[in-house]
Amino acid sequence: MGAGRMIYGIDSEQGYRPCPIPPREARPTRQAARAHAHVRQAPVGSFVELEVAEQRLTKSTGLNAPCAGRPRSEPQPICPDPDKAQALFRDMRHIAQQGVWYHMGKAEVFYQQAVLAADHADEYEGSASFSCYYPRYQKMGYGQLRTYFSWRTNARRGFIQETDTSYAFLYAYELLHNIGVSDPREGLEKLVELWDTLRTSDPVLDRYVPAWIKDYFVYYLPDASFRSFALEQDMQAFYPTVFCFEANADEGFDLFSGIAAYDIRRSIFYTNETSDLIRRCFAFVLDRLRGVFSEKKRCFDDFVFRVAKRPSRWTPFVRALFYDHLAQEDHVVRISGKEVYEHEDGVWTAKTVSLDNGGSQLIGYIMKATEARLRTIRKFRYRLSADLDSFKAVDQNAFERIGISITDEVERACDEFYRRFTRKTIAVDPGNLKRIRIDALSTQEKLLVPIVDPTLVLPTQPLAEAEPPSESTSLLEPVPIARDTPDPSDAWAELATLFSEAEADAVRAALAHEDVSRCALDCNVMPEVLVDGINEKAADIIGDAILEVGDAVHVYEDYERDLRKAMDA
Repeated sequence: MGAGRMIYGIDSEQGYRPCPIPPREARPTRQAARAHAHVRQAPVGSFVELEVAEQRLTKSTGLNAPCAGRPRSEPQPICPDPDKAQALFRDMRHIAQQGVWYHMGKAEVFYQQAVLAADHADEYEGSASFSCYYPRYQKMGYGQLRTYFSWRTNARRGFIQETDTSYAFLYAYELLHNIGVSDPREGLEKLVELWDTLRTSDPVLDRYVPAWIKDYFVYYLPDASFRSFALEQDMQAFYPTVFCFEANADEGFDLFSGIAAYDIRRSIFYTNETSDLIRRCFAFVLDRLRGVFSEKKRCFDDFVFRVAKRPSRWTPFVRALFYDHLAQEDHVVRISGKEVYEHEDGVWTAKTVSLDNGGSQLIGYIMKATEARLRTIRKFRYRLSADLDSFKAVDQNAFERIGISITDEVERACDEFYRRFTRKTIAVDPGNLKRIRIDALSTQEKLLVPIVDPTLVLPTQPLAEAEPPSESTSLLEPVPIARDTPDPSDAWAELATLFSEAEADAVRAALAHEDVSRCALDCNVMPEVLVDGINEKAADIIGDAILEVGDAVHVYEDYERDLRKAMDA
């Protein structure tokens, strides 16, 4: 049938009166409508009668036939999408849509999408750049997704190419969820491999990945030793709050240099020639400060690091797009003696260690003060001033309350270290002494000469004509030459004559348990220089130093009697 007509009418007491709908061009204007408003106000019985075209069903398709007068479109068959990547991306978009319906967070949507695309591999020939803070699949276009999955395919094969930072972080997010790896151990290896390969070209990774690696041990590997792993990978410098508390002399310098507000390694004084001196001196100063604080019943490291007094809520992998997907039993993870994590009833808490600005500046001042003192001792051409007041974040009142002067302690420790560092020692090899003794005996045997009895008269004729003596009356008996045994006191007396007037005064002061620095002041030399000169002369004469430097200069007890006798002579 053709198109029907549509009419409207009013049911009134006078009967039904149908009226055709006027064409568009014949419709009244607004003014005319307002003039005939009473026509539009129909009573309750108003109705509209519509007549439409008859629709038919076809036997072949079962679809409604189109209205007459319109072109008929043939139905299209449903075919599978030949582009597998496109189909995958469509399914990933569908997960995001479901996330909106079910109120899922971005991290959970990302995790489900990552699981769906875990085994996807691609070989896209194009290259699309991508830059995004907190990158995720939902913010990527078709070309960017194919570029990323192609790069990831090569990365999983061990060929990690330089790429946009956002692609690298997206891969790291997947590894934090253990996507694409067989177990957490492999995931950790892949994460470290990614970091080692790209950190030179993309230094921003250093600000995030080290913290994620430590969290990885807490979340996935609670029974493994994080400390052993970090030592094996030579990553101690990234974890000062873990290693500084137990650092030895060799490790301490690098660990504290990494957190210090003043980096001594960039100083003009820090060279290949002085590096060993500076490193060892700082270790000595640090050890001395720890001892001084221990005497006051305090811990020096507590003034550098802030140890939480009670556990607080902890979230793994902060600053990463991470969904807590792993169901875990209650357990405790200890990263160090002071850093502890606990998982209980699905909630993580942690007692952490942090470095505040005051601790960083305190270590910076100690390093700067150490360098300044060494510059003065070594008479370096450029002096350095270390003022504790310039390190505003350091709470000096805290040290004054316990009676410790950081400045004085650093200077005294530097002076004592330098005296020990420059002291000359003589090493005696017992093997050499044995060889010398054997050589001396051999020489002694060669010097033995026969002694002739003066009561005997020697023949005047040539020896060839003299009668040989009988065997029973041998006249020659080898007797060693008599020699005076050296008096040890002579060496001490000789040593006393070698001392200058200032050195002799210093030795007498040390014997009397008086302050030796006064003698050094009188001759305008540093006390350690004066003491070193005395010990050098003693080493040449008696083979050992005679003065020991501690809180005060004093004579070694073994040599006090002989030295006192020589100086009084």
